[in-house]
Amino acid sequence: MALGLLGALIVISFLYSRVAPYRELRAAREVYWRGRTEFVRGPTTGLQPEDLLREEQWYRFQLRVERDVYGSAPGAEGTAMKLRGYLPRREAENLQEALNRERAGLFLAQFVFLVAIGFLLAARL
Repeated sequence: MALGLLGALIVISFLYSRVAPYRELRAAREVYWRGRTEFVRGPTTGLQPEDLLREEQWYRFQLRVERDVYGSAPGAEGTAMKLRGYLPRREAENLQEALNRERAGLFLAQFVFLVAIGFLLAARL
């Protein structure tokens, strides 16, 4: 029984550790926002679209991207804590969801570990 729980612990660890790092979430958001932002089109000089923005526009662009990557805190702006935010789906939508999922996986793995130790102790007695 303890061996089965150890296997479950390994599976849980793999499922909950598949969280995209910040750099990947940020890169995906930049591509999305570049497609949505109205950049001034200039001559083809090898410049990035954001190179053609005024400083104020560039900062607004960066803030929008960061807010998207970070996500809304649970309970903020009418969002509620939902069970789906804790389930190990393929990709987290933002850092808030990724942190919630990682933390849920940690607690679940700790619980399974304690149950396995309990079974080992019970078998020893």
